Amino acid sequence: MLLGIVALICIFYAGIVSSNGEARESFLAGDYETAKQEYVDLVSTFQNWPFLRRAFRSQYELALFNYSQLLYFTGNFRDMVDVLEQEATDYPYLAGTALYHRWMGNAFFRIAVLQEGEDLSSESLQIVGEEYKEAIRLDRDDWDSKYNYEFVQDIIARQNSKNPEEKETLQLLLGNIRLTSEQRRGELPDQLH
Repeated sequence: MLLGIVALICIFYAGIVSSNGEARESFLAGDYETAKQEYVDLVSTFQNWPFLRRAFRSQYELALFNYSQLLYFTGNFRDMVDVLEQEATDYPYLAGTALYHRWMGNAFFRIAVLQEGEDLSSESLQIVGEEYKEAIRLDRDDWDSKYNYEFVQDIIARQNSKNPEEKETLQLLLGNIRLTSEQRRGELPDQLH
């Protein structure tokens, strides 16, 4: 009987690994709708069977963060925040990972910068900076979060500068970010997790 249970667990694990791989392949092939549905189905499996999050934690995080990347690269930043916040509510361990905070920081940054016609608020940048700072605290080797944190601090310093040239440079930088965000929407990422 024990052997049968172990066999079922192995078969189920293989199915999860296979589903993760299929979703990843769809994403990398540029078939975002199929990838999105595959990730939604996979994350739903973990939601329906909460013990699986612990038993197959690496596969759960792989699916969730790749799904987050898909939402990010297709410009669905608010959806990404909603998904991550909901998952962290259901599975608090998640909020203790560097990847969670890095992706939250990335999404909050894009939401703040891409709000057309609004000045970039210091409060929203502080929130972004705190997410990156927490990612760095959790993983000292997270160079992406370190770079992003320094970048946000530079923007804050330019915002607070009395020098008109700094303010002008900041507006050009933000304009460039907005432009390239629109141009790059839907482009494939360099890598997945």
